[in-house]
Amino acid sequence: MKNSIIILMCILLTSCFKDYEENLIFKDLMVEFQDAVVVSNAVGKTYPIITARPGEHSLQVNLLGGVSDVAQTIKATVVAGETTAIEGQHYQLGQDGQIQFPAGTPISALTYVVPALAPRTDVVLVVELQANDQIKTSGNYKTVGIRIRN
Repeated sequence: MKNSIIILMCILLTSCFKDYEENLIFKDLMVEFQDAVVVSNAVGKTYPIITARPGEHSLQVNLLGGVSDVAQTIKATVVAGETTAIEGQHYQLGQDGQIQFPAGTPISALTYVVPALAPRTDVVLVVELQANDQIKTSGNYKTVGIRIRN
C-alpha cells in the first residue's frame, strides 16, 4: 500500500511539470549579426565594436528559427546618434544596406567598403538590422559598431 501511494504521488507530481524544451526553440524567424553574438559588447554600449581598415568587408547575418520558403530582404540602417563616420567618405554600405536571404538560406551578409583615405581616420559606424513583415530582429544581437581606422 505504501509503495502504491509513493508511485501515485510520483506520477501526479511529474505530470504537472511544464516541458521547458519548448521555451528553447525559436518559433519565429529572427535575424542577428554573428559578430554581435561572438564578440563582447564595448564598454558602456549594448553592442560590440569591431575594427575595419580600408578594403571590402562583410558582416555575417544569421537567420534563426528556420529558413524561409521564399526569398527575404531585410535592411541594415545606420544609427545616426552613435555614428561618427560619414557615408561616402569613410564607408559605403553594399546594396544600400539591403541584405538578401535566398529561399532556404539561413546565412547572408551585410557588405561594406572602407575606402583608402589620405588623412588619418578613427571614426565609428554603427549599423542595426531592421525587421520586415516575416522576420523579426534579435533584441540583443541586432546592432554592431565598426571602428574605421586608416
